[in-house]
Amino acid sequence: MFYPIQTLLLSLSWLGIFGFITFLITGHLYKIIPFLVWYERFSPYVGKRKVPMLADMIPVKSANMQFLFSTFGVVVISIGLLFINEVVYKSGVSLLSVGAIFLLKDILYMIRFKEDVF
Repeated sequence: MFYPIQTLLLSLSWLGIFGFITFLITGHLYKIIPFLVWYERFSPYVGKRKVPMLADMIPVKSANMQFLFSTFGVVVISIGLLFINEVVYKSGVSLLSVGAIFLLKDILYMIRFKEDVF
């Protein structure tokens, strides 16, 4: 019944899962991890000395690069799935992998954020 539009359904489901849910989870990681690290390391010093803001704990340029690579990767993969092109699909996977490396680098930066950095 769905055979004529099977590639369209596959591409739309890819966009629904990775284009929405994955970016929702990634956004929450950029919000939760700095808060947890700040609460653990800097909350005892509130009112006693200068403490960093949560926005200071996020590497903005790297986070923007992660967003761009991941966005382009999801879009290119959905185009590769839609037109059943393996080369386009693999190039989208490589873009998404670079975005994942940026995400890992950002998470490690946020976890290792020290008070002497600020």
